[in-house]
Amino acid sequence: MSQQHASDRGTDVVVGVDGTSTALHAVAWAAEEAAAHDGSLTIVHAAPYAVDEPGIRRANGILGRAKSVAEHERRGLPVRTRLSTEHALPGLIDEAEGARLLVAGLVSETVADAVLGSVTLDVLGHATCPVAVIRRSDAIGGAGVLAGIGSPAADAGALALAFTEADAHGDPLTVVHADGHRHGLPPTELVDEVDRWAKRFPQVGVQIEGVRGSAADVLAARSAGARMLVVGSRGHHRVARVLLGSTSRVLVWNSACPVVVAPHAGLHDAGVAADDPAGRADS
Repeated sequence: MSQQHASDRGTDVVVGVDGTSTALHAVAWAAEEAAAHDGSLTIVHAAPYAVDEPGIRRANGILGRAKSVAEHERRGLPVRTRLSTEHALPGLIDEAEGARLLVAGLVSETVADAVLGSVTLDVLGHATCPVAVIRRSDAIGGAGVLAGIGSPAADAGALALAFTEADAHGDPLTVVHADGHRHGLPPTELVDEVDRWAKRFPQVGVQIEGVRGSAADVLAARSAGARMLVVGSRGHHRVARVLLGSTSRVLVWNSACPVVVAPHAGLHDAGVAADDPAGRADS
């Protein structure tokens, strides 16, 4: 993908489809998300099998059904489709370069998916933009944005993204800091950082909660009814995913709402200029 093409896509939401009902549900969620940011939606189907007429016809049918869902969900939303002849993981990563958000459906909702492997879970470790993981049971809508923040420095992208999402949807924001070893008060540096962002987004009502306990357990319990849960990504190794896991990957199964994972790379990938908390991606 060219640099120029990528630079023009700061408000683009990319969603991968594979013909399943879960993928179509992810398309509907992605359409709502794109519309909230006055952006556009790109629907991608990776089809290395599309090397002959039957394969191409099958791939175009999958894309056509997905586009119909998006247009029905949000009339007037700019929607384009892309047929990639690469395999799913490289195809999605390439198409999402420069996008504001990549949306992927998780067909299996069991921990066994960690052992068997999943394109969606692998995307979490390779995408340079935030990734939203949508399960069939996730509702479209909800009220409020929930952000799980451990270290303000390590989770800077997640905090920036959470404020941006709350602003776009007109939702209140709840920032949760969970600590299993200390008291339940949020650290001073987190309070200060949230205050900085709150001054830049005065229209966003925000509260900070410090809770003693496991971050995954605390956030899963508080996610019921939320529009989305925003967390940061830590580590990308497959072995760590299978044996140790991470808060973000555990929440992919345990959260009661869609999970959006912000990359550790920086604020730019979260749609906000890295060198200035006031900066917002141009629409």
